Amino acid sequence: MDADHDSSLPDFRTWEETSPAFRAVFLRHAPDTESAETLRRFGQLLFYWLLEAGFEPAYQESSTCNELRAGALDLRSAQSYLLHVAQSGIEGGLPPEDARLATLAGDLAGEVGSVAARIEATLGPARDRPT
Repeated sequence: MDADHDSSLPDFRTWEETSPAFRAVFLRHAPDTESAETLRRFGQLLFYWLLEAGFEPAYQESSTCNELRAGALDLRSAQSYLLHVAQSGIEGGLPPEDARLATLAGDLAGEVGSVAARIEATLGPARDRPT
């Protein structure tokens, strides 16, 4: 391992290889793992095609600000999904282990929301950015 690499941080290639277009909460609805993998690869193609197209987004902020804003939006999406999972525990009828996991999802939703809020508060209001 490279002495300059912090092993606690994920490798950037890992992020690109996961699915920059389709998240796991979407891919879980595929009928089987082969279909999910096909969709994940298609998402990678879309991602690379968009990068290769050479579009210049009309951002008024630095790319780092834009990346953090995108990360905060993804965190808000994850927060919403975790709250959805937690709701199943509130509605009841789950086996005890699943009810415990639903409660955990609710707790984690708050933590994820706190991270998103920290990013949003640090960056302040967005300036002229596409949504």
